[in-house]
Amino acid sequence: VKHSTARKMKASTMGKTLLQAHILLCLTSQLCAAFSMSTPSFSNPKGCGAKPYEKKNVAILGCGGYLGAMAYGYLQRAGSLYGTGIAGLKSPRSITATAIGSMNLNSVLGKHFVLAQADESFVKLTDMTSCESIATRLQGMDAVIMCTRFGLENRPVTANTYEKTPNDKTKEFYMDKPARSSIAMEDSMEYSHMLVDNTLEACKMVGIQHVVVVETDSQFDRAAEVTASNIDKLNAAGIAYTYVRPQGELKNFRDHTYIKGIQQHMTVSKSDFSANTAGSTQSIYREDLSAMMVQSLISLDWTQSRCLDVHSDGELADNLKTADRPDTQWCMNSAVYGKVLEQLN
Repeated sequence: VKHSTARKMKASTMGKTLLQAHILLCLTSQLCAAFSMSTPSFSNPKGCGAKPYEKKNVAILGCGGYLGAMAYGYLQRAGSLYGTGIAGLKSPRSITATAIGSMNLNSVLGKHFVLAQADESFVKLTDMTSCESIATRLQGMDAVIMCTRFGLENRPVTANTYEKTPNDKTKEFYMDKPARSSIAMEDSMEYSHMLVDNTLEACKMVGIQHVVVVETDSQFDRAAEVTASNIDKLNAAGIAYTYVRPQGELKNFRDHTYIKGIQQHMTVSKSDFSANTAGSTQSIYREDLSAMMVQSLISLDWTQSRCLDVHSDGELADNLKTADRPDTQWCMNSAVYGKVLEQLN
């Protein structure tokens, strides 16, 4: 009887152990599956995606503009997924001049990124006429996204920020144009150049590792020839850069959301500066260009500098579109741009 009882107890113990092992295996498999679903796939990234555990903080200038706000939204999503190398706790950081920039940013986020938002801890109101003010706002950042020509709007300085008198005025700046057409926008090449110069100086002061610069002058002045002078500024600053020249007019894709993702296939090549950025008749969607900016941080080596021409090849073919769930991707179909960019490393 004793031996029989002992055998039964031993069998019962083994059964419990096997059951526990089976449950643990199932849980492990489910966790691995969930993790793989939340991890974007990249073939061979050389940017921050190469070491995704080293999260990089990114700041964007002019997020009150539609192009800047879309880039912010994509960065925000990329920071929520492991594998991108983009930080999601202290960044992305929006650099604007007044509270109206924050309001416009959140308007775009709420509409195009399913009720996303950027609270005041992620938005820094900045005196862009002061290199020291910009440098303070860029503390703790690793990379900066900016453009070369900003849409401008005269605004009162937001109370309790950097005003010296209650009636102080400043210029809100938009990358590249405001999201709302009702805004009375002005253009000043000189003011935009001042913003670029001050920002590059501030980047040097705080040790920014990489800047992504989108050439937007041709969106305001079709005859603008600014690439060479802008590249000279970047080289003089001594900061590694990715300079993007969209070859064609920028336009918006109607009713876009991150779930719809990339709409155009792009050809990206290293620029020889010979082509005028307004020369192409094929328009480029701002939504796609903003995704390209974010993907460049993930895919391209931050230690290298490059100037890239970006052309639209028309609508993205169905066989290139992903079947993955939208909640597993920071931008649907972004892997297409990843493959294009990684060939340039």
